[in-house]
Amino acid sequence: MYEPDTIIQMPWPFLAVIIPLIGGLIILVKRNISITVMNTMLFVFSFLPLLFTILMFNTITKTKVYYFSMDIVSPFNLTFQVDGLGFLIALVSAFVWFSATVYSFSYMEKYKDKSRFYGYLLLTLSGTIGVALAGDFLTLLLFFEIMTLASYVLVVHSQSEEAYDAGNIYLYMGIFGGLSVFAGCGLLYYLSGSVDFVEASQGLIEVGEPGLRYLVVILFSIGFGIKAGMMPVHIWLPKAHPVAPAPASALLSGIMIKAGAYGIIRTLSLFAPPGGIDIESLGVLSPDIIWQYFSNMGYVLIWIGVVTMFMGVSIALLQGNAKRMLACHSISQMGYILMGIGAAAYLGNEGGMGLSGSIYHIINHALFKSLLFLSVGMVYLKTKEVNMYNLGGLWRNLPFTALFCLIAALGIAGFPGLNGYASKTLLHHAIEDSAIYGAHYTSLMTAEKIFVVTSCGTVASFIKLMHMTFFGKRPDDLKEVKGESLAAKLSMGFLALSIIALGVFPHAFIGKVLVPTLSYFNMEADHLEYLADTNVFIAPDLINILIAFAGGTAIYITGKKTGLFKKKLPEWLGSEFYFGKFNKFSDSAWTVAITALEAILRPIKTLAQKIYSFGFNSLMKLDYRPGDANTYQTISFANLDFDLLIVIIMLSAVLSLAFYIQFFI
Repeated sequence: MYEPDTIIQMPWPFLAVIIPLIGGLIILVKRNISITVMNTMLFVFSFLPLLFTILMFNTITKTKVYYFSMDIVSPFNLTFQVDGLGFLIALVSAFVWFSATVYSFSYMEKYKDKSRFYGYLLLTLSGTIGVALAGDFLTLLLFFEIMTLASYVLVVHSQSEEAYDAGNIYLYMGIFGGLSVFAGCGLLYYLSGSVDFVEASQGLIEVGEPGLRYLVVILFSIGFGIKAGMMPVHIWLPKAHPVAPAPASALLSGIMIKAGAYGIIRTLSLFAPPGGIDIESLGVLSPDIIWQYFSNMGYVLIWIGVVTMFMGVSIALLQGNAKRMLACHSISQMGYILMGIGAAAYLGNEGGMGLSGSIYHIINHALFKSLLFLSVGMVYLKTKEVNMYNLGGLWRNLPFTALFCLIAALGIAGFPGLNGYASKTLLHHAIEDSAIYGAHYTSLMTAEKIFVVTSCGTVASFIKLMHMTFFGKRPDDLKEVKGESLAAKLSMGFLALSIIALGVFPHAFIGKVLVPTLSYFNMEADHLEYLADTNVFIAPDLINILIAFAGGTAIYITGKKTGLFKKKLPEWLGSEFYFGKFNKFSDSAWTVAITALEAILRPIKTLAQKIYSFGFNSLMKLDYRPGDANTYQTISFANLDFDLLIVIIMLSAVLSLAFYIQFFI
């Protein structure tokens, strides 16, 4: 548990979550309100969560924990417990959400069913912030499901066949992920006696059997990994993001998939030996063995992240649809984050470089990917086109959008002075440190090379986006495209300024924000000091990004001249191919199993029917009394259903009376 003097009991986390929930319900119930009133309500109900989140800034400056609990069904209460990590995720979520909300005022102007979209937008905001501010895994699961179910309506808002197909996959996989997290919560409670982040971590130390501990990790990783777009459970992401309206796409990709990464961080932190506990005195496992378990989990996650980042960027390079390309890059960028989390676990209490890089990249990706989706959304709003091969020269028509998109593209590519450079540099250091100080040098140096190649592919992708969309020759039918609205300029401007600020002052952010955030985890003090003094603007790191931009430019020129970008991957390289095969195999196996089971049970069923007929006929003979009333014929041994109903009614009455006496008298 946290020390009593570090806990602040205030309702700010609860208010940050409940206000958008109430606002969403009001808009859904009062659908006939004017657009002016609706926009005002949307503005207020999306700004207040940001305000109440900012009020919890003490979690960073003074290493405090905000706590609020509501007794629902003891011992499983609705608990909010906000440390530095939860605060940062909630803050960036609320900020990006507010920016996307302002943007939606103009973007959604000509859409139908705006009240439905706005209502579920606020419900999704409540779920997303609730995930970040939750104090235990059960509360996190509740808001995780609210976020999933409410955002489904945003995905299918256009009600097209394509949207429903994407929405169905999104919903099915989201529910499966939720069930995995639910099963993980049950097993965690069984093993540790708690679902609280800190108490459960302490309880797991006393569990000697590693198999069940690993099963908890697997269940949570599947559930959160689906939301994070982790390979191979990523298939919903490139389908759902392109069909949703631009504000929803920005939030799906920029914010909601971070809930998955956040959940994975919380999962792995369960298995790090908590600070201040004498593990050897417990007599279960030695600290070395526990750290080895933790390192093994990290090594696996590093490679999951590396495969995810490389496959995501490879698929993105072959996309012509700008929104689909951005969705594929969300998969790739989540790979960076997962790799950093894995590196943190792999190096244990000296893994601050990987964890800080992941947290930094979560924030950065939320900003530049949201801005990219809003920029492409503005292009679609004005041209009704997202195929990059049909666009070009739009900087003349949409100068602000082109500028903001360029800032976001350079940010995600890792250009020095913008936010992505700093977080990618930390992540690069993390994978190098893992190779040098860990036990898998050759393997992890291979991972580092894949990291570099992936960075080149990212640069190539966004040269392609910018050149084909905003530069080059402008088609004749796009010459009359009108400019952006003031609301769109302001919302995209907020995000662009944030990208610049986090890129220009990375050392202040690392020292003043990331290091205090890591102090909530079991990190060596000397390692935190080393991290605080890290300088990302040194020659080797700048040379690495120069290599990435040179390689990316070469990939783009080669791909454009050879027509490589228009090629399609073989079906067998896509996970959808294998999921389709698996579905067909499952249907066939189920049919065979049912047929076989029916064949086995047929003799038993026939025998049971004969026994039942014999017994029923015998009871009828026993019950039969010539001349008796029909009532007796109805209430008889043969008519057991009626007697059973009487027994159930009597038992219900007795149990109800016992319950009343027990609790109310």
